[in-house]
Amino acid sequence: SAEAEKELQKQKHAQAVKELSQQSAEKRRELQAREKAESEERERREAAEKAARLQRNAEIVRLRRQMDEIKQREVAQQRAAAENERKEREHRLNVAMEQLKVEAPRDPERLHKLPSHHGTEAYHDPLVCVT
Repeated sequence: SAEAEKELQKQKHAQAVKELSQQSAEKRRELQAREKAESEERERREAAEKAARLQRNAEIVRLRRQMDEIKQREVAQQRAAAENERKEREHRLNVAMEQLKVEAPRDPERLHKLPSHHGTEAYHDPLVCVT
């Protein structure tokens, strides 16, 4: 009976060790499954955040390009306006010069003549003019 009790104790101990081993294995599987699920969730969340970040960056790039195009158009318009203004001023100047142009006959001999005021006094005495 002592032997039987010892054998029974051995079996109970073996059964307890087996159950603990199974429980430990089950806990380990549950932990691994939970870690795997958390890892998958984290990866999914990171992928979603990355996709959102890439979309925001793409939108920023698109807006920057749009702004650059608008600025280039504005600069081109300013250049065109400045060129038109310059042409208009040049045209007005040419018209004014044409209107003010002196039309005198060519007379090379007049270059050899003395000026008409050549014989007159260059200095007028103020006292003579006052009296």
